[in-house]
Amino acid sequence: MKPIACFVLSIALTAGCDRIADQFDIDRPSVLSVAPEHLSENISSHTAITVVFSKEMDRIKTHQAFTLSAHKTGNVEGFFSWRDGRTLCFTPRTPLSDNCYTIRVDTSAEDTKGNDLAEIHESVFYVNTDLTPPEILSHTPADNAIGVHPFPASDPEHYASSFIRMVFSEPIDLDSLYSGFSITPSVQGLFSWNETHTEILFTQLSDLLPGTSYTVTLNTSLLDSHGNALAENYSYRFTVGDDFVAPEILSVTCVSDGGNPIELAEDVQTEHCEKDASLIITFSEPVVREKVANAVRISPSQSFYLDAPSLAEKMTIKFQEALESETSYELTISPTISDAGGNILSREYRYRFITNGARSTRPAITCITDTLHGFIPPFDEGTYECFAHGDIEPVSIYDTDEYIYLIFNKEMKPERMNISIMRALGSSGSGLPEMSQIDWPTTSHGAFRVYRFFLSGIDANNVYRITVLGGSSGIEDSYGNTMKEDYHQYFKVSAK
Repeated sequence: MKPIACFVLSIALTAGCDRIADQFDIDRPSVLSVAPEHLSENISSHTAITVVFSKEMDRIKTHQAFTLSAHKTGNVEGFFSWRDGRTLCFTPRTPLSDNCYTIRVDTSAEDTKGNDLAEIHESVFYVNTDLTPPEILSHTPADNAIGVHPFPASDPEHYASSFIRMVFSEPIDLDSLYSGFSITPSVQGLFSWNETHTEILFTQLSDLLPGTSYTVTLNTSLLDSHGNALAENYSYRFTVGDDFVAPEILSVTCVSDGGNPIELAEDVQTEHCEKDASLIITFSEPVVREKVANAVRISPSQSFYLDAPSLAEKMTIKFQEALESETSYELTISPTISDAGGNILSREYRYRFITNGARSTRPAITCITDTLHGFIPPFDEGTYECFAHGDIEPVSIYDTDEYIYLIFNKEMKPERMNISIMRALGSSGSGLPEMSQIDWPTTSHGAFRVYRFFLSGIDANNVYRITVLGGSSGIEDSYGNTMKEDYHQYFKVSAK
């Protein structure tokens, strides 16, 4: 019976082995991966070693079991660090200078439960032995360059020296550009490079600011393809544009066809500009038309356009519609106008002018009269008596050869004449006022300055009102100016 019992016990122990291993954690750890990988080549001399284990490891025992050794110079000294208890990182104290290195972890390495490494790990990698820092062989723009174009991509051939370009002694690690390169003031842009990664081009996404100095800095975060860092920080400086003198306004002139130019003065109202005039702004140097268009304001507001090249010393403001007659305007020019170099006006300019030139004054009635006051054409002497404006004028009009005369200060458009006569007071008589024999007699001052008519249908002791229509739909002179407002003249017909 005894042998049978032993056999049964053996079977029981074997069946419970896995449960016992799970309960007491006696699985041995193993190496899952290493970096650099086995037989990898051209590894950077600045590389760190990473070993990933299958279980959380005892750090001290694992440190003692790990070696990194060079075939020529022996073991490498360095520093240990860990990630998540399963990943060991070893950073060499100095860059790797030999060609071939061996990573070894022997079985004395233990997990945190005391289980030895299942088997020795050993792998080999090869290092590029280039330990020479990269050098900057040349760059554009040159250090302290002046006159750099704000956007050289607009003409790459002509502005080649304005590109931010750097040539290095050996290939550059492209990833290191983003931490190793900076430009102040900050500029957004994109990197590009040649096939060998020895020439780096930085292309800005927008214009640089004229008159601004920029500093390009390459710091020791910049690496070559073998991991060698730039020996020291390197900076160079350049300035955009070479014109640093701000433009000035030399004059603003009111110009109209057939008239003499009238120069406007700052903060003084200038007289005699015509309503159909243009304004010519003369600068001390060519300025950007687009900047002028955005900087000019007219009050009261008027639509206008600039008649000028895109860059010019003179800018002509042309109004899309004629200005109003006898109206005061203010021209304001803000200091956002710039020259080709980006220099702006040093201050704001203001000019005031009034449209009261000879062709822009409103027509007016200078006199209403009749022939009974001793007045005889041709109306040149000005000795005739006029109806008292703003009062009720007593008149005597009965004969058919006796006219009412309206005398204007300017030549008028006959087709725009708009006149009416109505009884204002009184009710005697049954007739209604009526105009007839309308005429524009010529004077030595020209035609259409005197308007005459015969008046009938009027009765004694009644008060009548003559109304000459003004405003936008009223009478108009030969230059298109309308009388400002209606003109009223009252008169009373005296008895015979």
